[in-house]
Formats: sequence, structure tokens, C-alpha cells
Amino acid sequence: SLGFDPDKPLVVATGGGLGANTINQALISAGPELLNNGVQIYHITGKDFFHDAKRKKPDFPEYQMVGFVYSGMSRVLAAADIVVSRASATTIQELAGLAKAAILIPARQLSDQQENARIYQETDSAVVLSDDDIAESDQLIDTIMRLIRHDETRSQMARQLHRFARPQAAGEIARMIWEVMK
Repeated sequence: SLGFDPDKPLVVATGGGLGANTINQALISAGPELLNNGVQIYHITGKDFFHDAKRKKPDFPEYQMVGFVYSGMSRVLAAADIVVSRASATTIQELAGLAKAAILIPARQLSDQQENARIYQETDSAVVLSDDDIAESDQLIDTIMRLIRHDETRSQMARQLHRFARPQAAGEIARMIWEVMK
């Protein structure tokens, strides 16, 4: 329903609700090479970055760009073969629940994202790149293409991440609160 060819790999990139300029710039730069290799891109820039990013976006129908997803984010993520994102706990839990291959780029100024990324990298649940990695080299392109070419690696990583899913977390928290309140 996003308008992409289901027989071609889809990369979804997001910097979270506020966006991430380094992810935006890296994906815009990587876009032509990825598209020429048959990769489709759904790029969520963040509202504040949308207009600037839209002017720089490669002009391919297989590269869709939006500022923000107001509803249906789970549908967008579910369609992805690979998700490129920051390493917030909320985003990682969404990806874990959907068993998605993830390239995490933690915000350098957020220690919680740095720690999240370290844990998921150590358990082979995600690939972690830094803002510097994606700004100064072809590492983002290389990482995406390696995961696309190696289905088993991508699938194994997604399975590892899925082990962290906690679909009953809200109920568990409610029970804990209830027990404390008794």
C-alpha cells in the first residue's frame, strides 16, 4: 500500500519524530547508488528537515520522502526489509516486535542511545554505525548492500532482535503498579 514493488528490497529510514540531519544527508547521498542497485527507499526526514531534504532528494519514483508519519508507522516499518534509524528504546522495541533488520545510528549526545546500540550490536541484533561513519564514507551504502545481498545474515539479525520484543510490556507494567498499590 506504500506503492513499492514487493519484489524489490525496501529500506525505511527515520531519525525519529524530530528527524536526524546526518541520517538525512547520508541517505540522500547514498540514494542514487542504492536506487541503481534496485533498492527502494522510504525516507522519513522529520518535520523540520523535510523542505530542505526534499530539494536535495534524488529524483526517482522508487525514493519516497515524507516529513513525518502521522498514522500507520507500524505498516511502514512492516513493509521494510531494512530499517535505518536512531537507537531510541521505543524505535528498537517496534523493530524487535516486527523482527526487522536494523542499522542503528545512535545520536552521539544521547548516552541512552549509545548504550542501546552497544547492547544490540553485541548480541548481533543490529548493525551499528556512527554519525561520523555515515557522514564521511560509503559505510551506509556498503552496509545496506551487504545486508540485502545476504538474506540469511539479515534474517538472523532480525530473529536476534525479535528476542528482545516485549509485546505484553504494558500489561506487565500495569500488574507491577497494581501490586505496589495494594
